[in-house]
Amino acid sequence: MASFTHLPVANATSSSLLNHRPCCVQRCARRRAGAAIGSLWRPFQTPCQLTAGYSKRGSVRKHPATTCQAVAAPPSTVSRPQNGTGGHTSTSTDHPIQNKEQQAGPKILIAGAGIGGLVLAVGLLKRGFDVKIFEKNITAIRGEGKYRGPIQVQSNALAALEAIDKEMADKILAQGCITGDRINGLVDGETGKWYVKFDTFHPAVDRGLPVTRVISRVVLQQLLAETAIEMAGKDVILNDQNVIDYQHEVDDMGRRRVWAVMKSGDRWEGDILVGADGIHSKASVRQKLVGKGDPTYSQYTCYTGIADFTPPDIDTVGYRVFLGNGRYFVSSDVGGGKMQWYGFHKEPQGGKDKENERKQRLLNIFGDWTDMVTDLISSGYNNK
Repeated sequence: MASFTHLPVANATSSSLLNHRPCCVQRCARRRAGAAIGSLWRPFQTPCQLTAGYSKRGSVRKHPATTCQAVAAPPSTVSRPQNGTGGHTSTSTDHPIQNKEQQAGPKILIAGAGIGGLVLAVGLLKRGFDVKIFEKNITAIRGEGKYRGPIQVQSNALAALEAIDKEMADKILAQGCITGDRINGLVDGETGKWYVKFDTFHPAVDRGLPVTRVISRVVLQQLLAETAIEMAGKDVILNDQNVIDYQHEVDDMGRRRVWAVMKSGDRWEGDILVGADGIHSKASVRQKLVGKGDPTYSQYTCYTGIADFTPPDIDTVGYRVFLGNGRYFVSSDVGGGKMQWYGFHKEPQGGKDKENERKQRLLNIFGDWTDMVTDLISSGYNNK
């Protein structure tokens, strides 16, 4: 059965585009968050100039960006939590930690074990910080529950991952479907003729960057989590720990501390609390730090799907963006004989479709476009 959900997208979004299951279609309200929000990837972004080794291994994106806001207290010695087990940091020979003298340094509390929170955790652990990650539900990391689609990891993001931990980045590269070594660009929605083609290969290689890939969001989170656990032990990620509040207090030594307050009533003390709990969090650190900042509707609603479909030009084209008036459509190879697609339509906010009407509505919107679009809609939608 097709799934249906609204996915608000922040001003700065993480890019995504995958592969892991049969076709699923979602309708999502694409929004921009009012508050300033950090991100790791952005769709079709020009690679920044980072230095990393070129790699083209493997054969294998854009949706809610993980928010990342920090609440800091002056650095001090590591403190233990109340009503919880004490934290610890252990090392793995496969992930050597830099600046080992800092291992008793500031304690960093991270709310959220999404992509942003996990990448931050690995980077901090590599530099000897004491880290604790709080996650209300780790089923996403386990690959359980609602299907979350693929994510496009661009050259600059891959280089950043290599700079953080080379072994971890190599595993991610090996799991990815390379799209950056083929033709990508903008085309006319009705005719399918190219407007412009992007060269995403040579700019990356010339700067020593890995080539853009698409990877399963679940696989990516699993690899990040495994790396953190290898470095700091299984208790580095605490499940069923929903951060609903934080407090500033002064301890017995006169130091200003930050306390993460859990829904269960537990409190964890640290030097810095980072909110990586996303714009969907009902009690996010960001909301308390900078205000509620409701997302602003972008005027476009997005349908997404994955099709068991192999275009005849799969060996030469990675992705296309089909353009039209008040509508556009994106298709991308995500590996494993599957194509990911997005259909954007300008319309008022709050629309709802019945389960068995979405395919026909999509064909009504895009039915006069090239068969490269209509074939994907027909192949990537279960209209039961």
